[in-house]
Amino acid sequence: MRPTLFSMVCSVCSVETTRWSDMSNFTKCDCGGVLHKKYGAAKSDGDFHHVSESLGIHPSQVAEHKRLYPDVGIRDNGVIDYHGSVRGYDKYLNARGMVKHPQKIK
Repeated sequence: MRPTLFSMVCSVCSVETTRWSDMSNFTKCDCGGVLHKKYGAAKSDGDFHHVSESLGIHPSQVAEHKRLYPDVGIRDNGVIDYHGSVRGYDKYLNARGMVKHPQKIK
């Protein structure tokens, strides 16, 4: 199973922490208490990070992309490496003419 970043809170000392976990190793706090996943933990405005090869561009277009979208990270091979807010990412997608469809669950 792939590790996931979880926001957790201790049942004893109430300390809040963020840890990478594979769902099997986050049960103990440093104080000996039990850590529980903090549901509804919202990310702050700049915590969103997304790497996308599917939105990537041809390497010959990297310089123009950096000129048009200076706040959006892009690797030399054309892969988008976005750091910022979800709202900012949505604005970037709209500016590029991308349509974000809801995920379809089978």
